[in-house]
Amino acid sequence: MNSFLLKITLIFIFFSTAIIACSSSDDSGSGSDNNNIVASETWDSDLSNSEGNGSWTFKKRTDGSVIVDGEWIYNGNSAPSKVTCPFTNAPVEIDGNKMSFTANGTASLSTGETSGFVLKVASNGIGDSSTSHFTYEIEFDSPYWPDRISGEGEATLIGEESEIFRSSETSKKRFLTLAY
Repeated sequence: MNSFLLKITLIFIFFSTAIIACSSSDDSGSGSDNNNIVASETWDSDLSNSEGNGSWTFKKRTDGSVIVDGEWIYNGNSAPSKVTCPFTNAPVEIDGNKMSFTANGTASLSTGETSGFVLKVASNGIGDSSTSHFTYEIEFDSPYWPDRISGEGEATLIGEESEIFRSSETSKKRFLTLAY
């Protein structure tokens, strides 16, 4: 009888341990961050003089912080070929009606070369529309790449606006009029 009771106890401990381990496992994949997102907006941007474009997705987290994921593509005169600059989880600062973010990552040329980059964008002003003017600055850290590229363009909200870029004073107005 003791052997039977010991087997039952061991089976119970095994299944209890398995259930506890499975229920407390932490999903560290890309989906775990999405559980903290309460609002998002996607903006497409076109650089002036047809020098490039991009897409930025701003995400508001449950703690009130905002991050941006995106891709910036430049094919203007300063670049030897098309430059693609993807970035994720760049922190966004919102101060009244001003917004800014600094994103970094690894840029790649269509020829295969790569370089680290830092992209800076900042907002200034309040707008009622879903289109806004912006300027940008990007710096590369590899030799034979341009040190710095800057310019301006237009960003357009894609889809519905959310609560991300509404200030408490002007809850019905947009303020993503970008200016660096």
